[in-house]
Amino acid sequence: RSILFQITYNQGQQGLNLPGDISTLSYYEAKQQADISMHLYITIKLIEAMSGQFGIMNQGSTHIWFAIPHKQQTSDAISRDEQPMFSHKNIKALIVDDNKTCRQVLAQQCALMGINTLDAEDGREAL
Repeated sequence: RSILFQITYNQGQQGLNLPGDISTLSYYEAKQQADISMHLYITIKLIEAMSGQFGIMNQGSTHIWFAIPHKQQTSDAISRDEQPMFSHKNIKALIVDDNKTCRQVLAQQCALMGINTLDAEDGREAL
């Protein structure tokens, strides 16, 4: 089962023509061949890293679709995900902020999680 997404990518008047082997190219090579932006190149790499598929349709503006495999989680897996991966016991935090209110709020949040804190107004005091 896959989840399908579609993005409209505005490349001005011209369509976006990507080489078929875009995933094997470095960003520099892809930029030379297709004038691709860095964020689109990274998106394509991430889609492929997640075993997804993508395609491009040029119809005035460029439409990019991609599908990413998705496994339905069981209720047992969901309840395990809600459990903390580590214990907050024996953790100490150093809070450094020149704003006293911010330090107090962070210290309060840490205290609610059982984290002991030390605070300092600046880097020199913290050292």
